[in-house]
Amino acid sequence: MWVNLLSLLVLLGVTPLAQANGVDRGGGDAYEQEFRVLGHQVATKLLALRAEAATHKMEIAPELLTIDVAAFLVNVDSIPVVSTDEPVLVLVEGKLVPREAANSFTDKMIWVNRPMWDNPANGHIPKQSIALHEYLGTMNVDRAYQISLLYRQRLEFEADTTQFKVALTDQLKELGGALADQFKVNFEPAFARMETIATTGEYQRCTDKKWDASKPERQAECFGVTAMILRAARLQPVPAETDLRARAFADGIDGFVFEMLKAEYHCGWAPPRALFNRLFDSHKKWQIVCPKIDGILAALQAPRRVEDTSAYRLVDQKYLAFMNELPSLERKNFAMQLHNKLVEEFNMSMREVNAQLQEALSSANKACPGGLAEGIRCAIPRVLDTVTLNVEPAMRQRQRHLRGTMADGVRATAEYAE
Repeated sequence: MWVNLLSLLVLLGVTPLAQANGVDRGGGDAYEQEFRVLGHQVATKLLALRAEAATHKMEIAPELLTIDVAAFLVNVDSIPVVSTDEPVLVLVEGKLVPREAANSFTDKMIWVNRPMWDNPANGHIPKQSIALHEYLGTMNVDRAYQISLLYRQRLEFEADTTQFKVALTDQLKELGGALADQFKVNFEPAFARMETIATTGEYQRCTDKKWDASKPERQAECFGVTAMILRAARLQPVPAETDLRARAFADGIDGFVFEMLKAEYHCGWAPPRALFNRLFDSHKKWQIVCPKIDGILAALQAPRRVEDTSAYRLVDQKYLAFMNELPSLERKNFAMQLHNKLVEEFNMSMREVNAQLQEALSSANKACPGGLAEGIRCAIPRVLDTVTLNVEPAMRQRQRHLRGTMADGVRATAEYAE
């Protein structure tokens, strides 16, 4: 293999003189400046690794902790770096091999091959590793790359960990945002409809002290408003095992308030037909009431919205797919823990607000004694007040908790260390 004079001088440990045929040396050489910047970055990182090891946050290879950083920096600031377009050859297992750089412990010199050094494949981490090796070489250390290789592996590991943390943070924010939006979508329409109901003429007349219980039309208005409240509230499902019906029959006619607040109905279904038969002794009056309720529902009640849960479920599936593709069991378990905390907070928030909403409906019967007509009239404003004063603030608080859980997960990810 042809070896030029510069290569032989490198092998022999002789410092070549700066010359005009493609070799640069001195403080003005950009390659020397870059090498020194890299050297200082390496020194800073070595000190940071030492601090990390002292706090027991992560395991660091002992070889990286025993480097004399002060002596290393002296060499960084004093060793000349010569750049050239000519090959820089080093002896590897008896063969001359081109390298990005070489060093001489005897003459305290570093040579850099410009084309190989400028190769786009040489990113910041490889260049730091090379700079570390060459400067250590001028200290007669790292002759077999035993330290610089560990350093490069450490940086690559941290870079990979950083990418994982960034990706997991993005997944957490997307999932947390989707769950918070779904939580909001589940409840806010109910509260908005409650507020709308309170502005209707039917509500005003039903709650007026001059309300005439003897008129079927007036009673129908109260039943219609009750049905609207019920439909708004039934954005949240009422458990099938609820004991409202049992209480209704146990409490007698007063208990039918439960029945009104539980079942979503239209005229013609069995429960309201039975109610009207109890209230009115003639089929003629019943025929007046039913169309009135239907008219109120049609005019004032927005169609019940079946909320689309597919959006946040897709986000959840995306998170789980990301988690399953993680390369280590440790990372998978960490991502799963954060996922489960978010989902558990969401489910708990849903249960809590649902329970409060159901309690607002069912408790109205306890506080509104009397006949069915009077009970319904008393229960309507009570339910609306309870929703406004208790249930809606609880929903806002649970929404904040949900976002707080997401923020906790983001902070835990930022502090994650392997």
